[in-house]
Amino acid sequence: MTGPQMTRGVRPLRPPPRYGPGLLIMLTMCSVTTTKTWLRFTRENLCRAQGERQRSAVVRAQCQQLMRREAMELWKQVQLVNRMIAIRVANTNDAAQKLRQHVERVIL
Repeated sequence: MTGPQMTRGVRPLRPPPRYGPGLLIMLTMCSVTTTKTWLRFTRENLCRAQGERQRSAVVRAQCQQLMRREAMELWKQVQLVNRMIAIRVANTNDAAQKLRQHVERVIL
């Protein structure tokens, strides 16, 4: 027989598949979990989750502060635009009144 030797019912080993660069393969099926390792994993997981919750609370507070500040700024802009429109309407009404008065003088 040439090449890989064949025994009854056993196939020759194949080379491992080629994965792309940067792909990390973890063999978790071979690990054994004990009470000690499970407790350590649980504690680490809880600490990590607590840290994420704290960071989320900070981000939420910052977002609320930003939205409050932007809402106040937007409200100031609305008030300014309304004031400017009111001034423009008053100027237009004043100009129309003056034109009516001039027309009355010309006609009379």
